[in-house]
Order: sequence, then C-alpha cells, then structure tokens
Amino acid sequence: MPQRELLEKSEISLLLDTYDDIFSDFDPRSYTKRALSGDFLEAAQHATRETKEGALELHLLLPRKQREKREEVVIKQRLNQHFRKHAFQLEHQIKHTLHQGILITLLGFLFMLIAGLVIFRNPDSFKTQFLRILLEPSGWFMVWFGLDKIFYGTREVKTNLDFYKKMVKAELVFDTY
Repeated sequence: MPQRELLEKSEISLLLDTYDDIFSDFDPRSYTKRALSGDFLEAAQHATRETKEGALELHLLLPRKQREKREEVVIKQRLNQHFRKHAFQLEHQIKHTLHQGILITLLGFLFMLIAGLVIFRNPDSFKTQFLRILLEPSGWFMVWFGLDKIFYGTREVKTNLDFYKKMVKAELVFDTY
C-alpha cells in the first residue's frame, strides 16, 4: 500500500527509522525493560491531542526491512505496560492532590472558626487579639490555597492522564512504509 494511502487511512501514524526510535538512546537494556524515548512520547501525545477518547489506532510505520514480528510483540507489551503504569500513577497523583486540597481547605475553615470562637469568648484580651491576628489570615490563606489545589492543581496532570488513558485503549499497529 502506498505511503500516502496508509497515512490517510489511519487516525495516527508515526514514522520510525527503527524500533530504537521508540526507546531512550541512553538505556541499553532489552525492549522489555527499556525506558521510552521522551521524543516518542511527545510525538504520540501531540498526535493524539485532537482525538476523542475511545477506540484509537496508532500506526507505527517502519521500513519493510527493519520489521521483525517477534520484536513487535515485545514492544507492544512494553508500550502497553508503560501506558498503564503511568495512567495509574497519574490517577493516584490527582486523588492525592484533591485530598490534600480538601484537607487544607477544611483546616483553613477550622482556623477561622477558632478565631471566631476566641473573639466571641473574650474580645478585649491581648491574647485573644493576638490569636485572631494569627488565625484569621492563616485560615483565609489555607482556604484559598486548598481551593486552588482542588480546582487548578490537577490541570496539567489531567492532560497527561487523558493521553495515557487514550494510549491504554489504543490499538498499536506496526506497518511498513
């Protein structure tokens, strides 16, 4: 099949010179353990950015003389393993950030509640005024910081998670050009 038809047929195609283009140049281990190339991951992420979540086909195109079926099976397993691992880690990171944001926000409200109670019980004392001066700004800061973590602290992580979720579901196809 001509290269142009192949490129138009598939949703996403990445041209490779060899299988090594998928992996880090600095990692000499076998394909089963080798780290993936940052360039490969960046290219895949860029190529999948506009695709919808769901069934996705990623065509990895190599010259005919470079292809080896046994290697492709191992590489597909390694890629799938990498994508699953990172999707799990990012999901865990998002949950951790959300829990942290909720906890900080609640602590901020608690600080403000304590400041209010201290003022209510003894409004004229120096100790009371000092505690209020400490607790109120601390409470406000913690509330805003916690809410920032909840609403904005996971944006970039969610973008990466979307990519890894897409790749976990993607069908990886080796083809020739």
